[in-house]
Amino acid sequence: MDRKIGIRLIIIMVIILTTLQSEDYYRIKNKWSKEYISILTKKKSSFIFKNNLGVLILEKKINPKYNGAQWIIEKRRNGNIRLKNKLTLQYIHNSYTLDSIELSQRPFKAQDWILEPAKFSGYYRIKNSLTHKYMHIENRLGHIQLINNVPGNWWSALWTLEKVK
Repeated sequence: MDRKIGIRLIIIMVIILTTLQSEDYYRIKNKWSKEYISILTKKKSSFIFKNNLGVLILEKKINPKYNGAQWIIEKRRNGNIRLKNKLTLQYIHNSYTLDSIELSQRPFKAQDWILEPAKFSGYYRIKNSLTHKYMHIENRLGHIQLINNVPGNWWSALWTLEKVK
């Protein structure tokens, strides 16, 4: 009986490792500014952080190998997605106090997003499933903002997902 359990555990481990190795990574790029959503970490900056969480930033030029600008798109059963950073394994979520996005370690409802195909081929509007607010950078405040009703022709609210090779 112990041998059967051992074989089952080995099979489960192989399945898990295969799944982890086959994850696709994406860069999220804004149509208007051509900037990528990235994470600024302690290692990459001299900024002082209150905790170990990174800070979301927009970068025009990124090192193709930098994992802080790569995202795992986790598909949910209900059709929503979660955006998880490859470097920090943190999720993007809607801040309840601000019309902006933040990072967190543990999954919860404010991390669920909807990818709405835009009129422009290959682009999406990214809407939070809890607050129904869309990601945008229209006001150029240096961070990603959220808004309830975003016109479909706002390039600042359009994002493309570039698969990392």
